[in-house]
Parts: sequence; structure tokens; C-alpha cells
Amino acid sequence: MITKKQITNPEHNVLVNIDKTNIYKDDLSEYEKLYQKFVKQGMLISSSFQDSHWIVVDKYLTRRNLYFTSHQFSHALKAYLLIKLDVEASVNNLQANITMLHKAIRLSNGFDKNHLENFSEEVGLLKFQERTRLSLQVINFLDFITHPYKEQFENSVKPFIKYRFNNRNLPPYKDVLFFDEVMQDFINTASREEKLKYYPVVLWWKLTTVLPLRPREFCLLKYNCISQDENKYLITVPRKKQKYESFSDIDIEDTFEINSEVFNLIEYYQSHTKERRSQFHHLFTYETYATFHKNARPKQYTRNPNLFLNSSFELILNHFYKHVVRKKYNNKNIKQIAPGDTRHFAICNMMLQGFNMLSIAKLAGHRRLRAQRNYWNHIDFFVQSYVYVLSENNRMNKMDTKSSFSLIDTLKKTRIYEKEDFKELQKVDYGYCMDSSFPFNCTECAHCEFFYFHPEDYNKGITWLTEQSNNLDIKINENISYLKSLFENIKTKIHPKTGSYSLVDQEEINSTTTTIKHLSNKKALIDAAIPSSIGEDNDE
Repeated sequence: MITKKQITNPEHNVLVNIDKTNIYKDDLSEYEKLYQKFVKQGMLISSSFQDSHWIVVDKYLTRRNLYFTSHQFSHALKAYLLIKLDVEASVNNLQANITMLHKAIRLSNGFDKNHLENFSEEVGLLKFQERTRLSLQVINFLDFITHPYKEQFENSVKPFIKYRFNNRNLPPYKDVLFFDEVMQDFINTASREEKLKYYPVVLWWKLTTVLPLRPREFCLLKYNCISQDENKYLITVPRKKQKYESFSDIDIEDTFEINSEVFNLIEYYQSHTKERRSQFHHLFTYETYATFHKNARPKQYTRNPNLFLNSSFELILNHFYKHVVRKKYNNKNIKQIAPGDTRHFAICNMMLQGFNMLSIAKLAGHRRLRAQRNYWNHIDFFVQSYVYVLSENNRMNKMDTKSSFSLIDTLKKTRIYEKEDFKELQKVDYGYCMDSSFPFNCTECAHCEFFYFHPEDYNKGITWLTEQSNNLDIKINENISYLKSLFENIKTKIHPKTGSYSLVDQEEINSTTTTIKHLSNKKALIDAAIPSSIGEDNDE
């Protein structure tokens, strides 16, 4: 059974996995049996247990080399690796962890307590992520072998265990919106052959901007992943269902309701690849990719051709940007959306709609609520996107604009007034009021839907509008900060097993998201009257 051990320093609390039932034994027979099992399963390649070079292989046929230098911990490292492999650790992590432990053994002179001070200094000189990972592995490994000085070494490395939340850099929102328009037009106008060629990209955009799948989860969707239950459309994703193990854990679910559009898109692809149904278990495979892309080399492909890996999807996405977005739609300067960006779009969109944090966690497959913290800083991005789209649509007099961002409302088409029409309108500062009930519905003119901007002094009018826009920016940012604090507060109160939470706190979240949307609508009306260079991304 894996239990949690809390490592505390003045700045951070970190939970480390400690497997209490797998303590290292000098009798190697148990580990040699595990070794033989993995060799037979094809997960390990090596001439013998004593060999210093092992190759670990995962179900995707990814291979990683592991080397075991001859020293007093060689057998213990192999045993540690086998135990980790038995709980399905990724081969990349296994390789990285063994490499970290080799370095720790070298820096500590074999975990010699006389080298403790020097070891601590050496670890402190490592890069941020490396010293955090090395420190965690030292704690886990010394617990595994019940080292006599594990407490001293644990105390020496725990100040280095800190997590830095590096936020993903999302592309400029106008590039995201342009891609959305391209995708919609491509779906409507592309030929059958062209559509099937890029179908993984089409489905990725339509599905993962709504349901926050990880790229690997999307790539490994089963062929028969969709089903219907009366009037509900369902999708089952490749997540391992898990029940909570500790109070802070959340049950992992694998089946979710989807809309009819996504259901029909998947059904379309299934109907056009019927010949594959009996041969493959997954919706997308490398062989399917190879049939549509001339640059694929199926004969040289050394990994499992029945699977569709992230690397293959990235190639198709790059190809789509190169030949469709940049060439066909003539946008050579667009910044590309990464496969994992859509997961952020979906999560932030749900946050801004006031979704319960537990619901978001279950849809995202988060084991703990605190995982959502990494997405909070992108709320600003979504509010900017929302304001940008509304103001641009208002400026261009468009109606019923649709986008993957479900916060976007239908806009009222504004009338273009002629000079003689002003006689019938009420004069106000910097323009006219078009409300026949004036002044009974009056609010601040700048962000009133009945306000028509027509100043006598244009420059003064623009300065006034800009000040109003900036003031709303301040209010929006204040509400976004408050929303983040509400998320931080409520995540400690949701019971992961029962799902119970404070209705008062949830109502406050709903109220705040409504306020943000209301302020954004006001700002969009103002920004529509300001020259288009204001309110757009200044870096572009």
C-alpha cells in the first residue's frame, strides 16, 4: 500500500509517495522473479539480472536505456526500479529517476554522513527542477532501503523541494480565434479526402476545447469510444478509473456527456474507416496516419503501429498549420496552438462559467483540487479574448457570431446614423443617446448600449473613452483576483468523496463570474469605438 508522507519546510508542504509494503530485502529472489516476469512480457530487455545495462520498454514500444554502475547500491537500485515498473511508472520517469539517484550516490559518496554538508552544497548548485527531483528521489530511495541516516539526509534536501508553477504560454487570443474560424470553414468546405487527412486535428479542436483531455488521452481514444443513452451522447476516454485513497483525493471518472456535434464528428470518422474496425482497437492509429501522409515511413516505424502517439499528432498539426492555415488561408504570422493548450481553454472556460471546482476536476481527470491552480492565471487570457471578440464584432456590425468560446453572446447590430438623424436624439457628453426612454434607463454613457459616440472634439472623446476602458480594466482585474481567491478558499472545503461544498461560496463564485462578464460587456462596447490598435495585443 502506498501512503503519503508530508515533507514540510517554511515555504512549502509536499506529499511524497512512500510504499510501506515494499521495503528492500537482501534476499534478491523476489526481485529476480519480477525481473523474469518483465522480460517475458517484453517490458525489460537484458541478458541477466546481474547485467549492468537494462532496456525498459512501454506499451507504445518506447525504449529507454538504464545503466547500473557497480557500487553497494546496485542491487537496491534494480529492486527499486522493478517495484516502480510494477506500478506502471512511465519509462521516461524511470530513466530520469535512476539517473538522479546515480548522481545523488556520487555527490554523497554513497550516502556517507561525513559528506552530508558537501552533498547539501552540491545539490544547492543544481538547477531548480533538477534539485527538486533529485531531493524527492533521495527521500523515496532512502526510505525504501531503510538507510540508517535517512533522517539526516531527508533534512538536508527538504529545503530544496519546491514546486514552481510555470504557466503555459498561450498564443495571442486573436490567433486562437482566427484558427477557430479556419477550422469551421475547413469543416464546411474541405473535400472528403482532405478532411479525413486532417481529421485528428478537426476532432481535437472540437472535442478538447470543451472536454479537457490530455493530448495522450485524446490520441488513445478507443475506436468504439462513443455511445448513446436515451437522449444523452457519451464518450469514454482512456483514463484509469480510481477511487480516492486519501481525504485529498478525488475519484477519477472515464465517461462523460458530450454534445451532438462532437458525437456526429466521431461517428462520421468511424463510418469512413469501417474497414479498420476489426483490425484496430483505437480511433486513430499510425497506420491510418500513414495512409494519408506521404512523409510517413511505416516500414521504418519501430513503435506500435496500432497506436497513435503524441508525436504523430504533432506532425499532423504542424502540417495543417503549414498547408492549410498559413498557405490556404494566407496567415503566415499566426502563432501555433500546442496540443495541450486546448485543455487550458476548456478548464478556464468552465471556471468563467462558474462551474463547481469538483466538476472541473472530474472532467479534467485531476486527482486533487490544487491541480487547478496552474490554470488560474489563464483566466485573464479568456477575459481579454471575450472583450476582444465582442468589441471587434460590434465594430464590424456582425450578428450571431459563434466560437468555441461559449461565453460569447449574440450582439445587437448597431445602426449607422446620418447627420440629420441627430436632431431626433438626445445630446449627451461626447455623443448622443438613442434610448427613447431617456433619461429613465440611464447608466454611465460610455458603456451603455444606447450611447452613440460622436464627439465634437474627437481627440478629447478618444481620451475619455480610453480612461473609461482603463477603469473597467482595473475593475475586471480586481474581480479576477477575487475569483482566484474564492477558488483557493473553496478547494479546502469540498469533500472529495461526497462532493459536498459550501453553497454560499459557490454562489459567490457564480456572482463574481457574472460580474466579470458584465464588466467585459461594458468594456467591449467602449473598445468598439476606440481605434482598433487599442485593446489588441501590443506585441503583435
